[in-house]
Amino acid sequence: MRIVLVLALVVITASFLTRPAPVRKAAPVETEARAVVARLGGRIEELLVLPGQSVTEGQVIARVRVEDAGHTNERLREAMERLSRLPDSAWKQAEQSDPKRVAADREYVARLREWERERTPADEARLAAASARREAEYRKPSPFTKQAFLAWRDNVGRYELTAAMDGRVEILDWKAGDRLPAMARVALIAK
Repeated sequence: MRIVLVLALVVITASFLTRPAPVRKAAPVETEARAVVARLGGRIEELLVLPGQSVTEGQVIARVRVEDAGHTNERLREAMERLSRLPDSAWKQAEQSDPKRVAADREYVARLREWERERTPADEARLAAASARREAEYRKPSPFTKQAFLAWRDNVGRYELTAAMDGRVEILDWKAGDRLPAMARVALIAK
C-alpha cells in the first residue's frame, strides 16, 4: 500500500513539473533612442548630466577637449600666440574694421547725405532707420576685439556634445577626465 501511495505521489508531482508554463504575450515596446557620439577623440572635461536625468534637444551633455593627435597645427598655435601679443592699438583698429560696423556706418552716411539734400519725411525716416541699425551694431560686442580673440583661442580644440532629442539619459558610462576614442558612444537618449 505504501508503494502505491509513493508511486501516486511521484506521478502527481511529475505531472506538475512537466506541465508547460503558461504563455504570456508581451506587447511590443517601441522606444526611440539616439546615441550621442564623440566624433573626435579626446578627454572629457565636464559631464553635465547623470543617468536617468531628463534632457532637451540641444542641451549640452558634456564638454570634450581634443587631444593633440594631429588635429591641432603647430603653425596655428604660433600664429595665435603672435596675435595675442599685438598692441591694443592694433586691436582697436581691427574692431573699427568690423565689416558689419563699417557697413552700418556707410549706410548711415549715405542716408545722412540724402537727407541733407532734400530733407523729405521719407529721407528722414530712412536716416532714422540707418541710425538705429548703426547704434545696434555698436551695442553688439565686436568679434574683432582682443578679449573675443582670447576667448576663441582658449576654446580651440574643445567641443560640446549635445542631446539629439528630448528624452532621458539611459546610458552614460563615462566620467570627467576619461579619455574618449573617436566615434565613442558617450550617452544614449531615449524617449
